[in-house]
Amino acid sequence: MSTERFITDDGVTVTYDIAGRGPAVLLLHGQSQYRDLWHRYGWFSSLAADYTVITPDFRGTGDSDVVHSVGGHALERYVSDIHEVLDHASVKEAAVWGWSFGGGVALRAASQSSRILAAVASGARFGAVVSPELARNRLEDLDRLELATITGNWEGISESRRGHALITDFEGARARLLATTNWPALNPSDIKRPTLLIGGTEDKNSVSSLLANQEAIAEAGINLEIIEGLNHVQLVEYRDTVEPIVRQFLAQHLLTKISSH
Repeated sequence: MSTERFITDDGVTVTYDIAGRGPAVLLLHGQSQYRDLWHRYGWFSSLAADYTVITPDFRGTGDSDVVHSVGGHALERYVSDIHEVLDHASVKEAAVWGWSFGGGVALRAASQSSRILAAVASGARFGAVVSPELARNRLEDLDRLELATITGNWEGISESRRGHALITDFEGARARLLATTNWPALNPSDIKRPTLLIGGTEDKNSVSSLLANQEAIAEAGINLEIIEGLNHVQLVEYRDTVEPIVRQFLAQHLLTKISSH
């Protein structure tokens, strides 16, 4: 594995990990996560046995530059970053797989980019990438965490969330959240590439959107898998359950491709 960095055309340093060989798969993390998500649950090393696996830190997260402007988090910037990651890695085209917010980015990339061969999205939703209610809750949570870092009062906040808060740039996090609430809504008919949607029956925010759009999803030819008993985090955490579904889809759409990496 190697860790690479480059500067985007708008001056933002983006960091990504790359390993493996074969057709390329781009892994996109959630809004409050970093690229280490895919390492932590074993996806990166597992998929690198058969694919060129690339996982970036989104702009504003992890080892990529913080972006404080709302405009710097426009949807077109995220799609452009995907293209620039592929360019820097000398990859012409790839499948993209995102979880949670990363799933929303993956679906939008699949609706816009000819370089995306196929898309997997778990824990994602149609309509707004972040629902208004969830956006309000997250803004309140950011306020609470920032106050805790200022006052040192961590009552009711777990140790893991405390560690995350201490390395969070709250101005940048708010800019990203405010920008993404204004991203264009997405419909199943907008998707232009083979796509697999994975939901869990206990992931209420996501699965309710998928079920409400079930007829349109079928009409668009999109594959839909709802896994009994899994919640939002378990859709990425329970690799033994989810990976066979993902691998079957990737094999169908990628293993006959010749990687340009």
